[in-house]
Amino acid sequence: MVPIILSLVVWSIPGESLYLRGFGDRADVNLGGVLLLLAFYATVVFVAVSFAALGKSLIAGDGLVRARSTEVEKRFYLVISLSGLVGVVAAYSAVSGSVSIVDALSTSSANVLSEHLADGSSLATLRYATAMAAPVGLYLYRKRKVSLFSVVINCLLLIMNALLTSRLSLVMAIVVFFFLMAHEDSSRRFKPLGIAFAGLVIFAALTIFNFVRNGNYYRLFGVDNPIAMNVYQIMAYVGAPGQVSLGVASSIFNGKFGKQVPAASAVEAVIPTFLRAEKADKSATTDPAIYGYNVDIAPNLNTNSAFADTYAKYGWWGLVAILVLLASMSLLFGIFSRVGGVYAAGAGVIGYGFAEFWRLFLFSQGISVFLVLLTITSAVIALGSTLDIRRRRNSRS
Repeated sequence: MVPIILSLVVWSIPGESLYLRGFGDRADVNLGGVLLLLAFYATVVFVAVSFAALGKSLIAGDGLVRARSTEVEKRFYLVISLSGLVGVVAAYSAVSGSVSIVDALSTSSANVLSEHLADGSSLATLRYATAMAAPVGLYLYRKRKVSLFSVVINCLLLIMNALLTSRLSLVMAIVVFFFLMAHEDSSRRFKPLGIAFAGLVIFAALTIFNFVRNGNYYRLFGVDNPIAMNVYQIMAYVGAPGQVSLGVASSIFNGKFGKQVPAASAVEAVIPTFLRAEKADKSATTDPAIYGYNVDIAPNLNTNSAFADTYAKYGWWGLVAILVLLASMSLLFGIFSRVGGVYAAGAGVIGYGFAEFWRLFLFSQGISVFLVLLTITSAVIALGSTLDIRRRRNSRS
């Protein structure tokens, strides 16, 4: 709920600019729309908490000791590290064949790099593993279970992935790491100074990435300072979902906007993007018609509210469908949390998906689906290979 509240606070800050703030005219808001949003998000919270508790209750304590042994956790880390390495190498190899990476970075137009990545699943998809490998490596290094060298390599791979595609992997990795730390010790209290320092580091990193990727865009509107560019970037991306969600909810309530979609068709809302027949256009802009021309939003912003975007495309049945998937993800969150250790990184990924729910439905995106499957697959491989090695040792002895 914190990002939702922050979005509304940022949206309420005076000042309108279509291409710098994300909207030129503020949405018309009514009480009914506000109550509709409150009811929807209250339902989401209830579903998340209930099914997470159910997931935790499904796991007995007998197998936890074996799954969390040092040997198994190190193998889990090895699997996700190798996945990230292969993915980053494959992604850069694919991009370098059609565009100069050095030129793109030096001219502050790194956004063009992602346009040269092939749609759908490929070896390059494995690059998403860096968002898990880096925080898991730091977590294990603090326990003196892995080398600092492997952690540095995974952090560098994470940065390379963030430069190539988006900042989402970087932010997700940070969230996963803090989740692992908090989950390890529920009594842990992060010091305000530490939180402030972490915030400054994140802001500095985002400033650099934003300047490299979007510097030319902001220069078109007279903004030359990288810090100012990042402030505008944050205000646009954080405030736009508040603009759209309030505007769409209010338009639904007063009857200006309605979407009727059959239940069978609305199921597409929860189908992973890489399995959909119609692939998303990476360079597509937001058409105001999708919201019935009831909301003013910059065309370059296309993650404007999981609630509004789902309703605008799939209607009420679409919202029901995503609630079902949210319940499933909450169940997995509870299971991963109960197992704990490195596997709690999977819960961190799901938790990050909920943290992003204010602006987009991340659980149908390739990165979330992949990382959840990677957690399960890597755990099975690590546990299975460890048990197999032990059997061989016992048979020899």
